[in-house]
Amino acid sequence: MDSILNLKIKIVNPHTAEEVVKTIQLDVNTIVFDACRQIVDQFDIDPTNVENYGLFQELDNGSGMWLEIHRTLEHYMLKSGSVLEYRKRVSPLTVHMIDGSTKNVMVDKSNTVGQLLNVICAKLGINNSDEYSLTLDLSDEDKFSTMKKYRTLDPKATLSRDQKKMDKLQKKLHTDDELNWLDASKTLAENGCNDKSVITFRRRYFFSDRNIGTEDPVQMNLLYIQTKDAVIHGMHPVSEDEAVQLSSMQIQVELGDHVPSKHKPGLLNLKDVLPKEYVKTRGIEKRIFSEHANLSGLKTTEAQAKYVKFCRSLKTYGITFYLVKRKMASKNKLLPSLLGVTKDALLVVDAKSKEIEKVYPLTQVRRTACNNTSFAVDLGDYADRDFTVATNQGEEIRALVNGYIDINLKKKRAADRFGMEGDDDASLMEDTVSPQRATYIQHQQTNVGHTTVGNVALPGVMRPGTKGVSIYSTGSFTEQTGGEIRTSVDTKRTPGSKGGQKALLGFIDDGFDTIESVDKDLSSKGTLPTQDADPSSLVWRQSTMTSSRRKVHTQLAAISSATSKVLTQLTGDDFDPDAMSAAVSSFSSNLQNMCNDIRLISALAEDDEANSDSLLRAARNLTSAFGDLLRAAQPENNVFNENDLKSAASRIGQAGTEIVNILNVISVEKELSNEKQMENAVNDIDAFDEQLISNIQTARTSQLSSENEKQRTPSLSEVNQKAGTIGYSLSKLVSNAAMGKEDNLGSSSTEVTSALKSLLSSIEGVAAGMDDGEAKNIFKIV
Repeated sequence: MDSILNLKIKIVNPHTAEEVVKTIQLDVNTIVFDACRQIVDQFDIDPTNVENYGLFQELDNGSGMWLEIHRTLEHYMLKSGSVLEYRKRVSPLTVHMIDGSTKNVMVDKSNTVGQLLNVICAKLGINNSDEYSLTLDLSDEDKFSTMKKYRTLDPKATLSRDQKKMDKLQKKLHTDDELNWLDASKTLAENGCNDKSVITFRRRYFFSDRNIGTEDPVQMNLLYIQTKDAVIHGMHPVSEDEAVQLSSMQIQVELGDHVPSKHKPGLLNLKDVLPKEYVKTRGIEKRIFSEHANLSGLKTTEAQAKYVKFCRSLKTYGITFYLVKRKMASKNKLLPSLLGVTKDALLVVDAKSKEIEKVYPLTQVRRTACNNTSFAVDLGDYADRDFTVATNQGEEIRALVNGYIDINLKKKRAADRFGMEGDDDASLMEDTVSPQRATYIQHQQTNVGHTTVGNVALPGVMRPGTKGVSIYSTGSFTEQTGGEIRTSVDTKRTPGSKGGQKALLGFIDDGFDTIESVDKDLSSKGTLPTQDADPSSLVWRQSTMTSSRRKVHTQLAAISSATSKVLTQLTGDDFDPDAMSAAVSSFSSNLQNMCNDIRLISALAEDDEANSDSLLRAARNLTSAFGDLLRAAQPENNVFNENDLKSAASRIGQAGTEIVNILNVISVEKELSNEKQMENAVNDIDAFDEQLISNIQTARTSQLSSENEKQRTPSLSEVNQKAGTIGYSLSKLVSNAAMGKEDNLGSSSTEVTSALKSLLSSIEGVAAGMDDGEAKNIFKIV
């Protein structure tokens, strides 16, 4: 296999949107990140924020794939002639909310949807990101393609009677197959999304939604809107009276308190507040306003909470439905049915009445399987060893079931760690001390008046017993002493003696040690090797500055991620000491590495004293904020100070932003300095040429004899020509050095050396016929 690939790189100008394709040769063992650097260097692309770019490959099915920056090109089995796009990975993502608003979130689009959800939820202030997902809104043409995917017949062809029934029933029931959920394990591009795709944020799993109240207005608003849409579209069947009550609550949310002169029949568009089967009911709008009058005084969030609480009492709440076919016990054919998925079980539901016929608890599910036409569940040794339905959405159903199982297992692990049923505040620790395991030693009173003899070298510890001071008497043994210690502790918040929690204490201590070491190091700049003021040193300084700056950007991103994880662990519902330890360790290691790179950058920016000092100061501020974060993470009376935690995290973000801003200024000033040096060097060379030629011309006009003039004229012309040659060669050398083109420095240096030798040889020939003063002037210039 050829180890060299000839790849076509598509580059789009961000300002003009002009697209060009260029060819580059790369070794198959080159990692993607290094390939990006070579593309930037070879094609003279702006190196600013190069760490935010990556390589993207379009696939034949219309989707695309990001090449992971830490993998080699060989991993993707690329061939010569393959087309890759040099594209920006980190860019804003427009996320549509179900209330009609949009959020712009800066994300790395090479990450999976699951990773993006963590960033989006952090932006929205939502802790339980694993219960949300993204949907792709399809155009009419795309919906047609999706219909073809889920049918065995072409929709344009003549449909069978059975297929027509299924289509009619599916349209009536509004099942979950109307939504195109993105696969959380794939990137946006792998899910078929592009820059013009409409992506919507929705709740996917109804697990902890019953804990959402008015104290969390963001999640309450999202839950209210999603529940309201489900009721209006018929996903949750309600009676007429229930529909009237829910509509009145919706009016309270949207219009506020009842105003008799304003809120009259004819004001509402009933299709927006009622299921379609009740829209034409006579007098129903008047009944809605009558109920609405009873809700006066309720705030928006309170009315939303009341609406959601009412819906939680519905038998279909929290169930995701899929229209499937299953074999009836008494009939040898497949009949339409609804398969419901909840956080606890799989439900077989009658398609018409929505009465639950069978329940399969998720705790009995051993494994799931699916193909293009069916979905199956293995129930192991339980009744109905396996359960199979005919559906073209097996993969989606399986993903939902496995998602609920994963969340259940995660909650169960948390419950095992924090106490029975996960009740953190009611956890109890009980230790029983018996004589076989421990003995209480206490002071004794004695009436013996003589001294006793003993071995004083034995160590002794005197502690009071559980019953206080007891009487000591001679001639008999004292009664065995035992006792119990009972106390209520908050194991969720207090690291105890478990292995993971002990390790966490060690990582926190290491974090404080790192802070002390880094703060001491940041009091001074780094040390540079001794260098001459030559072009190669200039190139080294510039490349080192760029490399260190890129490393600091990466380290700041890791520090920001670790800070977010620390906040999530300490303020969320599920405390995982192992995850907390990993976050603290990541912060400490990246802080240490960032310190080294910042000290080096400060030393390189010796001509920019103000920004150099500001950079060190900003790094010390970040270090100090990390210390505050660790101190706030230490509980006082078993309670964390959440305000101090958020304040420290905010300071970390501010310090990081300040560091980035200073790095950008230092980088720009350094580049301007290089351009200035190149310009000055070229000007010096021009002055050298002019002065040398001027002295030669002076020497020519001051010759003593015409004979000497004739002999020296060819030599003087030759010097004149070679002076221009060396000027041109030196200009190329300085230009290559200032622009960082290291590959061209060797040939440029050789060219300058050859031109100098040739010039000196010609000047020696000319100077031989001159007097000492004239020759001295020319050699002085050289």
